[in-house]
Amino acid sequence: MNIDFSKDIIEATRYFIKVVELGSYSSVKKFYNVELNTIKSKIDILENYLGVKLIQNIHNRITPTKNGVKYFHSCSKIYKDLESTIDSVKNNGFKERRAIRILGSPLSIKVTIDRVIPKLNQDSTSNLRFTLDNYALNHLDGKEYQFETYDVILINTKHLEHIDLNDWIICKSVNTAKLPALIYGDKNFIKDLHNEPQKVLETDLVFNRYDWDHNIFNFIHKEDAEDNHQNKTYRFNPNKIKYLVSNEVQKSNIIKKENVIGFMPKFYYDSLMKDSEYIDFIRGFEVDFHIESFLVLVYKYSKHKDKLVEAFRTELLELLGNDLDDPNDSNS
Repeated sequence: MNIDFSKDIIEATRYFIKVVELGSYSSVKKFYNVELNTIKSKIDILENYLGVKLIQNIHNRITPTKNGVKYFHSCSKIYKDLESTIDSVKNNGFKERRAIRILGSPLSIKVTIDRVIPKLNQDSTSNLRFTLDNYALNHLDGKEYQFETYDVILINTKHLEHIDLNDWIICKSVNTAKLPALIYGDKNFIKDLHNEPQKVLETDLVFNRYDWDHNIFNFIHKEDAEDNHQNKTYRFNPNKIKYLVSNEVQKSNIIKKENVIGFMPKFYYDSLMKDSEYIDFIRGFEVDFHIESFLVLVYKYSKHKDKLVEAFRTELLELLGNDLDDPNDSNS
């Protein structure tokens, strides 16, 4: 690395990260107390050095290009960790910080916060620090993340092409499966919907894009709990979808706040809505919910690998049960 690189490119990357976060050159000017021309010229130098366009102006708002988004994801976490390390040394000296970095979908991060982190803290003899990052299930690009900087990755198997498995321990493997899901809503809102399929069909819905992409529209009315031959299948009306969200966390928040209904498997409900006294399920209905296969990977060279493997295996086994284990995976 030469002097020009360290002086211009790294400084330009710092400005670029802040432009993406704040959305304007003027905000970055105020934040760093530098001239606008300095910011723009540095980012021009960075774009010329990389050979890609990073910034674009859309409706008078500065936004990153597609390549800019990739560069931002590649650099921002590392830069923030560097700032955090400098700040830590300044305030605490060179005491070791036992940071654990975890990457997963929004729901898997929620499960990690609720179940795994408390166990890790309980079993640890020293204070642990956690960095939690989430990605959209259908938008994981191997160029966006430096996977080797994480201790744990909870990843859909279709994205394994982006990872060198030689560096990872397969802590937990979950097969593709269909799980029974219930339909939830506010207790007062759903009080007249129990065992009323026509009323359910006329009620506004919240759908996850995952539900839509996997065509999870059918639901069963169990007229006789002891006789499956009495069950009737219905199909949700797409025109009644009032909210289309990105993940189950957002879905649960909509169910809690709006007069809509939405479905999810029990382990999602336990993680997201069990503590809400105002939420209940609609009696008499069930949805076959498609679960895509995924893996919990622990970085082979993480100093925390043993306790991470134990914590994730224990908590996910309790949460999902043995029936979701991949019988062909000897590492599970």
